[in-house]
Formats: sequence, C-alpha cells, structure tokens
Amino acid sequence: LVLRNHRIRTQQKKQQQTLIDNEHAIDTARNDFIKRATTALQIGLVNLAGSRNKLEAAPSIRFFDEGYNRFNAILERFLLLGQIQAGSTISAEPVDLSDVINSAIASIDTALKEKAVTITNDIKGAVEVKQNRDLLEFVIKSVLDNAVKFSNSGGAISVKADPNNKLISIEITDDGVGIPKDKLIQLFKPFSRADSAIQFNYEGLGFSLFLDKIITQYMGGDIQATSSQGKGTKVVITTAPTRAI
Repeated sequence: LVLRNHRIRTQQKKQQQTLIDNEHAIDTARNDFIKRATTALQIGLVNLAGSRNKLEAAPSIRFFDEGYNRFNAILERFLLLGQIQAGSTISAEPVDLSDVINSAIASIDTALKEKAVTITNDIKGAVEVKQNRDLLEFVIKSVLDNAVKFSNSGGAISVKADPNNKLISIEITDDGVGIPKDKLIQLFKPFSRADSAIQFNYEGLGFSLFLDKIITQYMGGDIQATSSQGKGTKVVITTAPTRAI
C-alpha cells in the first residue's frame, strides 16, 4: 500500500510538471508570435504609408485608407497586449463611468447609424471608477462594437451598471443573433470565433475579446458573457474599486 501510494504521488507530480511545462511552452510560443506579428505589422504599415502618395488621386484611395486603418487598429492591439504581458504599470485615476460609456458610444456613431441600432445608457447618476480611463474605455468600446456587429438592423443595446463596495458590474446587452451555448467558452480565447445561425466571421472578433479579457483581469476585474441563440447576448464587465459621486 505504501509503495502504491508513493507511485501514485510520483505520477501525479510528473503530470503536474508536464502541465506546467506545456503551459510554459504555450506562453513562450504566444509571446514569440506576438513579437513577430507586431514587427511584421509595423514594417508592413510603414511600407503601405509610403505607397499612399502614389494613390492620392485614385478613386480607390478610400478603400486603401480603410484597409490601412484596420491593420493599424490591429497593430495597436498587439502593442497594447505586449505592454500588458510585459508587466508595464498603468496609471489609475477617478473617472466618471457614465462619461466613459458616452465617449465609447460616440466613437461608434457611424456603425450605429449604418444599422439603425440604438444604445441606451441606463446608468442612473454618476459613478466614479478609479481605473485607467483609456483601458476601460477600450474594453467598453470593443464590447459595444461587437454588440452592434451582431445586432439586427434596428436593434437595441442597453448599458447598465451595478456598483457595490468592492466591484462594479457593467452589463452590455443586445437583442441580436446570439451565440450557441457550446460556443460561449471559446469567445475569450485568442483568435477563436463562434458559429451561430449567422457565421461569426467578422475580422478581429476572436482577438478583440481575448484582449478584452486580459485587460479587464489586468485592471483587477473580469469579463463574462451569457447568450441565447436568436435572442441576444449579455456581456458583464467587472472592475474595482468604485463609489457613487
């Protein structure tokens, strides 16, 4: 019995070490990919910017600019991810949550008008959050942007907040196509996408939600999603600390 227990403990230790080694290998490969992708995007965008003058008068310049801005947004996300994973410190200051949300809504005004989607900021009164405003607004804008993409034309999105002594929960709910239950677990993994009645093939979705997860955890919170296929999705962002103004 003693020998058997010793053998079991030895096997368990080996299994644990294997898991640790695999996790380390995954982290190393991911960080290497981020570095290489960031460098490639930076070089590519510099070359593209140098070619723009040649197309200044071309009718297709608008498409060139749209593509350039899309890749530049991806580069900014990679740079941000690299800074966070490198352990860079961020400054935090008291910010008005309602103001942050209104700013995020204003930044996607064009997308809202194109799909005739309305967003309601249901936060009553002002709530102060001690966080890095840029990172918090980045996450809220990212979630709102995805909510608009997967909303039906003429759809509605609501934003609510539930503060307590330690955390604040920001709820962003849409009435769009929804996500199958078995796909929800994949949403916050890098470069994964979910399938529904409509193929979730919008560029950048998998990476944006993965980055949102990292940022919220970096800020001391988290992000989770619940959904019902064909009935919409609710994303809850938690962050701390908060107090009513």
